[in-house]
Amino acid sequence: MTCLEQRSPKLSRKRACEVLGLSRSGTYPRCRDRRRPTGAHAPQPRAVPDDTRQRILDQLHDDANVDLSPRVIHARELNAGRVLASLSTYYRVLRSQGESKDRRPQRPAQNHPVPQVIATQPLAAWTWDIVRREALWTVWR
Repeated sequence: MTCLEQRSPKLSRKRACEVLGLSRSGTYPRCRDRRRPTGAHAPQPRAVPDDTRQRILDQLHDDANVDLSPRVIHARELNAGRVLASLSTYYRVLRSQGESKDRRPQRPAQNHPVPQVIATQPLAAWTWDIVRREALWTVWR
């Protein structure tokens, strides 16, 4: 890529890419990435202040609200006249803390063994086939 950047102004980018065997469209993004300033993004001016964010988390983590969804908590706070933020902000705060999963205690998945019929002597176990056989079905009608 240094050859491409150090080319003469008389030589077009198209011709230089043909000579070097490069795709012309693939050379532009590399140039743009170098020109971008590297650093932290500017803070969003409309972001929720840290104290409000902490009050939302305290409200969601309150003992009375532990088993409730953010939607229900937000609705109760609206009915009580205490509006901290919108419902989407409640979910956004939870997502930033990694807590946006289901808040109820979940029963773990059960791993039941496949039932097996084991006979230790003749005629000790009886089983049946529940598959419908079309040939036999027409006879039994």
